[in-house]
Amino acid sequence: MKFQLDRKAVEQELVKYGLGERMAERVAEELDHDKVLDIVRENPYDLMKVDGISFTRADKIALNFFSIDVNDRRRQRALIYKLLDDHKNLGHTYLPLYTLEKEMKKQDITSAEPLQDALHAGELIMEDNRIYTSKLYIAEVGCADAVRKRSSTASPPMPLVTPVVTLRDKEQREAVQSAPQCNILVVTGGPGTGKTYTVDQICKELEQTRHGSIGLCAPTGKAAKRLSELTGRPAATIHRMLGATYGSWRYNRLHPLARYSTVICDESSMLDIDLCWHLLQALPSTTRVIFVGDVDQLPPVGPGSPFKDIILSKQVSTVRLLTNHRQGRGSTIASNAMAINKGSLNLDLGDDFEFIDCPSHIHLREQLPIILDRLKKEGYDLIRDVQVLSPQKTTAVGVEALNDFLRFHINQKAKRWDRFSVGDKVMQNSNDYQLGIFNGYVGQIVSEGPLHFEIQFFDEDEVTKYPKEKINALIPAYCCTVHKYQGSEIKAGIAIISSSHTYMLTRNLLYTAVTRFKEKCIILGDAIALKRAISNTREQERYSKLLERLQD
Repeated sequence: MKFQLDRKAVEQELVKYGLGERMAERVAEELDHDKVLDIVRENPYDLMKVDGISFTRADKIALNFFSIDVNDRRRQRALIYKLLDDHKNLGHTYLPLYTLEKEMKKQDITSAEPLQDALHAGELIMEDNRIYTSKLYIAEVGCADAVRKRSSTASPPMPLVTPVVTLRDKEQREAVQSAPQCNILVVTGGPGTGKTYTVDQICKELEQTRHGSIGLCAPTGKAAKRLSELTGRPAATIHRMLGATYGSWRYNRLHPLARYSTVICDESSMLDIDLCWHLLQALPSTTRVIFVGDVDQLPPVGPGSPFKDIILSKQVSTVRLLTNHRQGRGSTIASNAMAINKGSLNLDLGDDFEFIDCPSHIHLREQLPIILDRLKKEGYDLIRDVQVLSPQKTTAVGVEALNDFLRFHINQKAKRWDRFSVGDKVMQNSNDYQLGIFNGYVGQIVSEGPLHFEIQFFDEDEVTKYPKEKINALIPAYCCTVHKYQGSEIKAGIAIISSSHTYMLTRNLLYTAVTRFKEKCIILGDAIALKRAISNTREQERYSKLLERLQD
């Protein structure tokens, strides 16, 4: 009982610094409740070690409660960490030293001492004038090592048990035949090429040849649920499979997940270097790993592009599915996606794939309600069956503006003075391990009480009782960015492609948007923007050494 009282007192002290009660609980848990107050007093920027506390928040506590000077070395050291963290969000696993030094000067950090402090403390690592956070360095080196070790071992060849007639092309046959013989395998292909069908056949092959139990996973809840529905086998997010909680993972290098002889990860193009490392380090070296995904989609939101780098390294057996098997309704979506991927402007327009030319933002916003009303008359549920996607958050036809616009057209119960109302379509914007709701989950608010919303997340069977104090983790979801919706699929959708989105208009963004829709795809925008997106193969350079490490 004394322990509980002590801990409660510590949390109440942390609340005085402006932390919410739940955040105070996390800080006490992750920084050791016995020492946390001493840690914070000695260096309030150590709060940044807790997921969810930014430099801005820690800085406010440091300046307001501990009177730390803006030129204090502790603050400058934290600023350097923030600079690396900001660039991590642009996809970089490291920064060249000269780039970091330029960024430091912009923050008035002219002394090398804060950087030396961070390197000496092991928070940062320098390798050949590349500066990493220790976490991303360990992840990149660890991924390369784990992939190389797995690729250097193989099982003896075995005859194919799965009947040839069920395998629809030679690439599928190659994938199924390779699975029992490889310790690591990559299967990639575009929409309609039968990736999930091939996964199902691989599972049957491994089961028939008694290769032990199989674990299915994906980076997002939506992708995991779809994988489970299509294969008839249980699937989980990587976080759930590995028992992730705030600041820790149940299964890791010291406590591996040994119950599966094979783990298959779908939507692997969404894996950033950190999540890829958590998966690989948690699996024994004897566990077969099969990465499945579409390498031509957008790179992951987080740092690195491990799926793409593994393929480019040519160190891992890779099967690319090439044949489009999708027939019937939605078939032109797959064929047009392949055309876009090849840079062709000759798209096959019809009932299930439309392009509506809108010369102005005003015209585009006028067309949206008309299209949605038409989809509703065709039998589509505008909340569950239809999704609007836009390349970026800002502009008059960006996510933020269109969410405000669409909300009052789709939800007749929406109240202008409330952030969320019953009937609203929402998305979870961060992992909540306590509720078991993860980043990217989409749902609808079905009822409201004094302290809670009841939300039916479409990835969950049960309604979630969602505390209003956690409302900041929800965002409107009538319109989403293409990046945010990656890994999800829906029956019908509208892809906004406008010239105002300029640098965001790339081929892989348009390809990713189009391949989110199963039955009907409507591109709404202007012809110049569409042409620019199809023609633009430029990808932002990501600072990463994984490819070189794999080939070393």
